Amino acid sequence: MTLLMATNGSNGLPLWMESHSTNASDQKTEAAQRMQSFCKELQNAQSLMFACDSAMYANCVKKGSNLLWISRVPEKINLAKSLLNKDNISWTDLGDGYKMFVELV
Repeated sequence: MTLLMATNGSNGLPLWMESHSTNASDQKTEAAQRMQSFCKELQNAQSLMFACDSAMYANCVKKGSNLLWISRVPEKINLAKSLLNKDNISWTDLGDGYKMFVELV
């Protein structure tokens, strides 16, 4: 397998990637053209959504008011504890054992 990836430079944050069989050539995949097109579209993006784990939740709440983000709420937070203990919640099944419930506070 060959992994083609573009990063944001000094930080090395992956921005785009795709995989191909080891037999795929650059001429057939046209990866450079797609990567360049993606980077141009990214410059025109209105905003990015950041996905973070529950360890980042508190920082996002405190400092992320100007960010669009999504996270799992840590179970140690009182509201999360109380919701997990309720029997009458209408969970949305996401498949593979995952479920979600949205509570706007």
